[in-house]
Amino acid sequence: LLAIFDSLALIAKLLFLRLTFHDVDLGDAGCKIISFFGSFLDQFSVWILVLLTIERFVAVWLPLKVSCWFTMFRARIAVIVTAICLLLINSNILFTLRQVEHEGGRDCYFHAEYEFFVKRVWYWLESCLSAILPCLILTVLNYLIICRMRTSMDKQKKMLSGVENPNTTKQAHKTHLTVMLVTVSVSFVIMVLPLAVFNVFRGTWDISTSTHERAKFFMTAEITHLLADCNHGLNFLFYFLSSRRFRRMCWMILRCKTYYPMYTGTTRNSYLKSTTSTTNTYYLHTSMRTNSGI
Repeated sequence: LLAIFDSLALIAKLLFLRLTFHDVDLGDAGCKIISFFGSFLDQFSVWILVLLTIERFVAVWLPLKVSCWFTMFRARIAVIVTAICLLLINSNILFTLRQVEHEGGRDCYFHAEYEFFVKRVWYWLESCLSAILPCLILTVLNYLIICRMRTSMDKQKKMLSGVENPNTTKQAHKTHLTVMLVTVSVSFVIMVLPLAVFNVFRGTWDISTSTHERAKFFMTAEITHLLADCNHGLNFLFYFLSSRRFRRMCWMILRCKTYYPMYTGTTRNSYLKSTTSTTNTYYLHTSMRTNSGI
C-alpha cells in the first residue's frame, strides 16, 4: 500500500503541475478534485508509514503481543479508518478552492472569504497531518526501536557466544524489516520537515514588499516541495536496498508465485502439511484438556 500510494501521490502532483503549467482550463470542479485527491494521497501515504512504525514498535518492544494485537483484519480496519478520517478532513478543499485567472494565466486558489481559515487554520492543520505530527511520532518510535534493537543484539551475542540458534533466519527477517522501516522513516523526517515548516509560515510571509522577497518565497517553495517529492520517489528504492525479504517477496509477486515466509525453501505441500500438523496438535491438546475436566 505504501508503495502504491507513494506512486499515486507523485502522479497526482505531476498531473496538477503539468495542467497548470500549460494553463489548461480546469474550471472550479477540476481544481477542487485534483487538489483534493493530491492532498489526500500525500497525507495517506505518510500515515501508512506511521501505522507500519507503530506495528514495528510493538513487535520490537512487545514481541509476545504483536501476533494477537496486529492481525490482517485489524490492519485493514486501521487503513480504512485512517483513509476515511483524512478524506473528511480534506473535504474542505471541495468548498473553499476555485480557479482564478490572472495576467500570468490560470491557477487554483481559495475563495477570498475563506482566506482567514486557509492561512490561519488549514495551513497549520495540513502541516500537522502531512509532516509535523508524523515526524514527531516517527522520530520518537524509531529512536525507541533502535535503542531496543541494540540492547537485544548485545544480549543475543552474549547468550549465543558461538552456539547456533535455530531461529536465526526468522530473527534476521524481522531485523531486515525493521531496518527498512527505520531507513524510510529517517528519510521522511529529513525530507518532509522543511516543507512542514514552510507551510506553517507561508501565510505570514509578505511577498508584496519587494520582488526580492517574492523570489525568496518561490525559491523556498520549490526546494521544499522538491525534497518532499523526492521522499515519495526514494521510498521504493529504500525498500530494495535495505530488505532482502522485500526483494524476494516482490519477485514472487511479479512471477505470480505464493511466498511462505515462515517456511523458506519448502514446497507448498510441505508447508500445508506442517500447518495441518500444527492445527491437529492444537485440537489434540484442547481435546485432552476438555476430557480431563480442565
